[in-house]
Amino acid sequence: MAARRAFADAGQALGVLVGTVANALDPQKIVLAGDGLVVMELAGDEVRATIDEVRSPGIPPLALDVQPFQFDEWARGGAVVGIRTMLRF
Repeated sequence: MAARRAFADAGQALGVLVGTVANALDPQKIVLAGDGLVVMELAGDEVRATIDEVRSPGIPPLALDVQPFQFDEWARGGAVVGIRTMLRF
């Protein structure tokens, strides 16, 4: 139960952040990506509900694009940094 509550709280916090940014910048779409997006799997309803609560009245619904975490992209980036460091002497 404590773990569910923690994810629900994290979902609400993410929803406040996304909703606030959307209010300030009025984007057509917000893309969420990264390894912390397990929150969307476990508390996606809380995220979306909180975004709707935070959004200014009369603004059209926000397009939210959730991209899954791709470890190979992160690993490739780490390999590039390592190779560049070794080649600089």
